[in-house]
Amino acid sequence: MATFIERTFPWQLDPWQRLLCRRLERLHEEQGARLLIHAPPQVGKSVIVSQRLPAWMLAQKPTLRIKLACYNITHATRFSKINLQLLRDGALHDLFPPECRIVEPAQQGMWSTVARAEMRDGQPSFMALGLRTGFVGQGADLLIIDDPYASPQEALSAVIRESVWTFWSAGAKVRIRPETNVVVMFHRYHTEDLAGRLLAEGGWELLRFSAICDGEEEDPMGRAVGERLTHRLSEAFLAEQQQTPSIWFGQFQGRPMPVGGGLIKGAYFRVIGEEQVPPLKQAVMGVDLAVSAKTSADYTVVFPLGVDAEGIYYLFSPARGQWEPGASRRAIAQRARCFAAQHPLRRIGVESVGMAAGLVSEMQRDAVFAGFSVVGVARQTDKVALASVWIPVAEQGRMVLVEDGSGWIKTFIAEAESFPLGAHDDQVDAVGIAFLTLQQVPEKAVYAPRWEGGRPRW
Repeated sequence: MATFIERTFPWQLDPWQRLLCRRLERLHEEQGARLLIHAPPQVGKSVIVSQRLPAWMLAQKPTLRIKLACYNITHATRFSKINLQLLRDGALHDLFPPECRIVEPAQQGMWSTVARAEMRDGQPSFMALGLRTGFVGQGADLLIIDDPYASPQEALSAVIRESVWTFWSAGAKVRIRPETNVVVMFHRYHTEDLAGRLLAEGGWELLRFSAICDGEEEDPMGRAVGERLTHRLSEAFLAEQQQTPSIWFGQFQGRPMPVGGGLIKGAYFRVIGEEQVPPLKQAVMGVDLAVSAKTSADYTVVFPLGVDAEGIYYLFSPARGQWEPGASRRAIAQRARCFAAQHPLRRIGVESVGMAAGLVSEMQRDAVFAGFSVVGVARQTDKVALASVWIPVAEQGRMVLVEDGSGWIKTFIAEAESFPLGAHDDQVDAVGIAFLTLQQVPEKAVYAPRWEGGRPRW
């Protein structure tokens, strides 16, 4: 298999990749293998497992049924097209028996070899699947799951994690045979992500190719502690990644940090006075709306956020209270005007989920927000996923808290350090909304009117 890859891809395999190829080669001779593979980002694992393994396996046995699932059908279809190109390439015909010729016309995400079509059972040689759409079609001889999550935020969402788990537990697992080989390749993001739950299930072989050998378990390569996986990952690059522990331990080492209190540390933040704030390149406000004024309810929080030319983020004193909707709008507008007097505030992002969506619509047409773009920020993930938008920035020491004498920093850090187990998380949410507002240019911004002569001017 290593020779096949080097002939069809323009680089020479590293030792760890050759070891992986030798393990994958055994799949065409065994049944019922359950294989979990971790390797750091961008080191070629998808080239081997998703872009070459299906074609190589069909060369060994042209009647195989292979299914490849990714976080969505589009991603899986990209891998399907690459395998199709290999099997159609006239320059590679010496690698494939005649039975491997593709029955034309072939769909990009589902196709068959001549040998498979001659079995006349309606089952294709290859089918691309999306993890959100479920396990469709009949069984498989080889199931590959690559990239179960589109992003760290997805993996930190309990809803999406459960959806991915359902694909396996209620779909694939009950529709494949015991002798089906299953290969799952992943980055780790959460202790209860797909890989974590499969390991807890038992019966899986784990190949954890960590970026640096940590000695936590037997290394597949037999490396000494501290030894790099590949020269393609420079020492300087790895040192930079270690500055963000959640990314380093999960994506690079394959050992995600537990999520719980202590996810955010006060030591991540630097505190400065208002007079030390440099000119800001951009400034926004993130608003987490509470829709009740009851003392038992969450708070409405309005958090100003700015970023300078060096990529340093600055959090300013928030407005925070348990207000009725009308009072909330006035408090947001007052904080916006005060902040805009000193910084280039143009956009206010407001979480528009559930009942809050109606309040966003009202704000967009309220004259008190004249001159500001009020943007509804829709998020489909849970609170930990929302916080993960900005926690890596804080871990890197690029978040600064601006002291103004109000004492807000002590309250904010206390809430952040107890997140997500504390009594309140509205300040943490508001910071996440501010980051989404800053990072994602809205498709359609609705501007509040300027009132001139008693009439609105849009």
